[in-house]
Amino acid sequence: MSDSLEDFMIPRHLDAPMMALWVESDTAMIGASGLYIGLMTGNPLHLITGMAFTVVLARYYSRIKSTGGRGMISQLAYWYLPGNKKSQPISPAIREYRG
Repeated sequence: MSDSLEDFMIPRHLDAPMMALWVESDTAMIGASGLYIGLMTGNPLHLITGMAFTVVLARYYSRIKSTGGRGMISQLAYWYLPGNKKSQPISPAIREYRG
């Protein structure tokens, strides 16, 4: 039987982020989105321009992420992007809840 432990990837740390090739998966998705948009337009110039833009954007994103920790991007999105306008807080005047 060739079932050995060498066939499976074991992360070095328990909280290690998911990797895609040699970069973290969220950074790789930025690059993949630029590649996808460039391929969908069908123009080689758009593909080259889109890939160059996404490389710069992915580097900037990874630099921001490295200075502020893993949750900084979601924290910035929470504080600076508009929230859901439809969700209203529960009124404190309601004394009985049905559930």
